[in-house]
Amino acid sequence: KYEKSLDNSIKSMSGFTEILLQAVDYDGVRRKRRNNFRTYDKRLNSINQLSLSMSGDAVPFCYPFLPKKHIDRKKLFKKNIFIPRYWEDVYRRKGDNFVFEKHLSDWLLPLPVDHRYGEEDLGRVVQEVKSLCI
Repeated sequence: KYEKSLDNSIKSMSGFTEILLQAVDYDGVRRKRRNNFRTYDKRLNSINQLSLSMSGDAVPFCYPFLPKKHIDRKKLFKKNIFIPRYWEDVYRRKGDNFVFEKHLSDWLLPLPVDHRYGEEDLGRVVQEVKSLCI
């Protein structure tokens, strides 16, 4: 009965959450994420199977890197580099219609462009990724 009574509409956020969000420098976060994306692209675009561009107002979620050979995420994780895997649900789908999607789920490395990462962090990620591409 309780679950049926829920309408899933958004009411409001807590006062604490409002205070936390007011402290975020959104322009700074936007600049940093865009800069980190460009840094990855300068260093990896020659070995990225994807040709990427960023529109003037885009704020990237990640740098999508598609290497020419499979890279085991576990090797990066052992170096304290966490690279998530997306779209794992394609393996539960029936039929043979998801070959490309499965390939992306396996091979695509969504590299972090998080605003907390600086040049040194990105350099380490690029170095490790490149070493696994050889």
